[in-house]
Amino acid sequence: MRSRLPAVVKVAGMVKRHIDNILTHYSHRITNAVSEGLNSAIQTIKKRAGGYRNDENFRMVIYFHCGGLDLYTFLLKSAKVTHAIPGCAVFVKCI
Repeated sequence: MRSRLPAVVKVAGMVKRHIDNILTHYSHRITNAVSEGLNSAIQTIKKRAGGYRNDENFRMVIYFHCGGLDLYTFLLKSAKVTHAIPGCAVFVKCI
């Protein structure tokens, strides 16, 4: 490295230390963004609740919030929609 600027030398050293991981990212296009997002959601669930009675209850709440279930599909197929506001919950009337 020919630069004498400390910031440039620091960045060059960091790139040199992590070059294998940088090249792996460009060859496979895999990141940990999904796992980081899931971890953030789990931490939010944990903060919001303030604690669970046991680990099984905590696990069930994680599955409920992060499982990707479409809970409104059954309601919309088996009920008549009385009115809906975009972006809000749908109010249904059972038939």
